[in-house]
Amino acid sequence: VDGTDDLAGDIGVESLEVLDQGDHAVALADAVADQQDLSGRCELGGDGLVVRLVVLARLVAAVVLGLAFGKVVKQHLFHPVPVALAFIGGAFVILWIESRKNAPIYQEVDDISWQTALKIGFCQALALIPGMSRSGSTIMGALYFGLSRRAATEFSFFLAIPTLIGAGVYSLYKERGVLSTA
Repeated sequence: VDGTDDLAGDIGVESLEVLDQGDHAVALADAVADQQDLSGRCELGGDGLVVRLVVLARLVAAVVLGLAFGKVVKQHLFHPVPVALAFIGGAFVILWIESRKNAPIYQEVDDISWQTALKIGFCQALALIPGMSRSGSTIMGALYFGLSRRAATEFSFFLAIPTLIGAGVYSLYKERGVLSTA
């Protein structure tokens, strides 16, 4: 396609990566919906609804934190030393959490309370730090707070879908001038 390189240069690689992640989130949401009956898990007053409301609240918090601290994080932490320290620190946290031999308290995502879901959601905010994995932060936080590996992974996916779609929408909004001229 002619002009693609110029468009990529105008938009920036970071925005294209965010859009690609948003595309992956839509595919992930479709795959999860195909494999599970999510509607039955979201009955009014059921624990599933509480977890989904927490996921929505985490999305709002991620947007607020991203807008509030995005420039500061880019200015001070997007350098080789802070990123390397985040990688190394994250590795030690993973080793520490994996070395704990606690039996899971929660076998299913719907078993967790909204308080636990919120704590795990805050672990995802660590991904604002360059070098910290969003899914890694979420899964390790979930394991720390007593979820089984299966439930931790599922909860990470539930948090990923709105976060990545939101990042994609924000990236489209931010680059709307370049996209409208293409």
